[in-house]
Amino acid sequence: MERQMTELERKENNVKEKIQRVIRANEPRFKFEKFLGDADNGVAVVMREVLGDGKERRFVLKTVADPEQQSSMLEAEIKYLHQLRYAAHICRTVSFGGNPWYLFNVPWKTGPFYTMEYIPFGTLEQFYKRVWKDNQVLPNRVLWSIFLCVIRSCIGMAYPPKGPDIELERVRPDEEMSGICHYDMLDGNFMFGDIAGGPEWVQEHDKFPPLKIIDFGRAIEDPELYAVPPDEEDIYDDQFDVPLGLPNFRVEGLRNRANDDNIRDAGVLMARLVSGKTFIGSDEAQARATIVNKAIRPDLEYDLRFMIIRCLAVDPRNRPQLEEFQTWIDNGVFNRPADHYGPAGQGSGPESDESIQRMVQMYMLNAAE
Repeated sequence: MERQMTELERKENNVKEKIQRVIRANEPRFKFEKFLGDADNGVAVVMREVLGDGKERRFVLKTVADPEQQSSMLEAEIKYLHQLRYAAHICRTVSFGGNPWYLFNVPWKTGPFYTMEYIPFGTLEQFYKRVWKDNQVLPNRVLWSIFLCVIRSCIGMAYPPKGPDIELERVRPDEEMSGICHYDMLDGNFMFGDIAGGPEWVQEHDKFPPLKIIDFGRAIEDPELYAVPPDEEDIYDDQFDVPLGLPNFRVEGLRNRANDDNIRDAGVLMARLVSGKTFIGSDEAQARATIVNKAIRPDLEYDLRFMIIRCLAVDPRNRPQLEEFQTWIDNGVFNRPADHYGPAGQGSGPESDESIQRMVQMYMLNAAE
């Protein structure tokens, strides 16, 4: 028996037809390529713009399938992407001259929409599942590079770059944090950009492509600072933090809850990559159990494992502050060269430049649609 379409799927199809009508009305400037995503997250379409010099640029147009249910999330995305538009590790919106979307920009027809850069090499989830399918693991240097991108995006959400050019995200300790919490930092919401994406990638991504975070539909903004009073310490479980000595790394003072939540979610994501298996959702308990188990990835660098452990601290006051991450970035910890790993970094060893370039080619570039 053939499955009946849901009401949301019917609405999605109607919006897709409208998008295709807009494209046809603007030919030959624009060309349709493919649809992305699913009805739950709205409608996204990859398109190409024919430029005046005969070249083309690809971009993504995103809108809602159900304005009543999805408009608020898309409007939140538009707001945060504008606020973060100069951050190198956050996807960027794109604009067009001549208002080509005038047919589309009518609320009773479609609802809110925006256009963003096309990020070419798929999601982090797609990449690591291809690696795991071949019974491979992600080398330390690859894990460090991914971790760096995730932390850069956290820094960007706390301290949005001011522009006017795209720039690497940096902590600005003399300024207040913006307090943007993504609340959906899953591996499907990080995408690999072009390794030759511009001057901001030269030093940090000469071997492994940069990741950019997308999908701010569930994001919130909470700039309020807090300090948990001592009489509330007993609300935190001491089965994880205390035995591991995490309170010893605590920096007293005011903290931002949104940033602490982003750091925790970064830890969950990294523990999943270390584990070689998919957790159920953002399962913090699974992440903690995985990352402390040294039998899982015994080759994992101590510094990397312990920093992920600290991100997963139950008491948020025991998680690393962004200033500490910035120091690690500036000292090159996230970008250790191949010779740091001895024999493993030479020839066909797992940490060598050759092996990493081969992994990128096989599981990312060759697999890109």
